[in-house]
Amino acid sequence: MSTNIPIQMQEPLAEGKASEVHAKAPTLDDTATKKKGLGVVGWLAALAPVYGMQLMLILVFGQSEGHPIIKMVEENASPTLFALAFAAAVVVAPFCEELLFRLVLQGWLEKWEDDELGWRTPPVAETETVDETAPVVPVPTPVMKPPQTGLYGLPHGWLPIGVSSLLFALAHLGWGPDPVALFLLALILGYVYQRTHRILPSMVIHALFNGMTLFMLWRVTSAAGP
Repeated sequence: MSTNIPIQMQEPLAEGKASEVHAKAPTLDDTATKKKGLGVVGWLAALAPVYGMQLMLILVFGQSEGHPIIKMVEENASPTLFALAFAAAVVVAPFCEELLFRLVLQGWLEKWEDDELGWRTPPVAETETVDETAPVVPVPTPVMKPPQTGLYGLPHGWLPIGVSSLLFALAHLGWGPDPVALFLLALILGYVYQRTHRILPSMVIHALFNGMTLFMLWRVTSAAGP
């Protein structure tokens, strides 16, 4: 029995399959939404440890002088100043600091660690005579899994996370015990970047933390009144 499908019927079927594949393909908007959602989940998971550490430090060492932006808003709580502080803390700072400490610094340290370990270096292929008349058979590329242990006995990837997080905390010295909690936050940001190698989730987490701080500051200054 013949199973040939008429040409008139083949074209709609092909178009239907193509449209089905096209419908299932992820769009740029879907990918960005997933990255932002991952950032929100990371922020929720980091709330308790970071703010718990901050509260413990305040109880032990007392309230710090705070960030210069926070001090400026406390002294002059005008809507214009709040808008400028929001733009600086929730947009500019997360964008610039995550690019510098995660994408550039941690990314460079990860590459340096991998080069030192040599696990990304492809093996040197032996020279052999190739028969040009033989059919070309595609050879699957082997999947290279990262080692469990990195440099200095640390888990692989944690040396870049630790160094970039320490430098991030040191960049915020001078504001009392705040750099200790910021070091913990930076570890979380670095871990998220190391697992995804996408900078947007770390930016979202950073922006949400800064936004939460400004929101609590706004509530305090609003309750205090003029």
